[in-house]
Amino acid sequence: MRCPEAKELFSDYLEEYLIEPERSRLMEHLAGCVECREELDDLQRALGVIHDLPPQEPVLDMWADLLPACAQIRAESRLSLIDRMRRSILHFRERVQKGWVVFTAVARYNAYHTLRGTFTGH
Repeated sequence: MRCPEAKELFSDYLEEYLIEPERSRLMEHLAGCVECREELDDLQRALGVIHDLPPQEPVLDMWADLLPACAQIRAESRLSLIDRMRRSILHFRERVQKGWVVFTAVARYNAYHTLRGTFTGH
């Protein structure tokens, strides 16, 4: 079994859905692959943190959140066309900046793991 195939099985393994013979093949791979073992350990720790989070109570009064948003929409509808266009451009610029941050983070993460795999032979 190669690393990409093993990594595809991590989720099923952690959720205890993985059945034989895949489970045995994964265990055999993990016994000889430090990188996959470390990644699986990281995933287990992350799931542990998620499972330890306190349960969230449902929001029963949605109006408390919706009323300010409705008021903002009404206020924006009263703006002139130029002001609405300016606001739209600002919102667009903010979204592009946030998207760029996410894109660069993902690109760095992928590059790191690609290069790490290149040097370790996985």
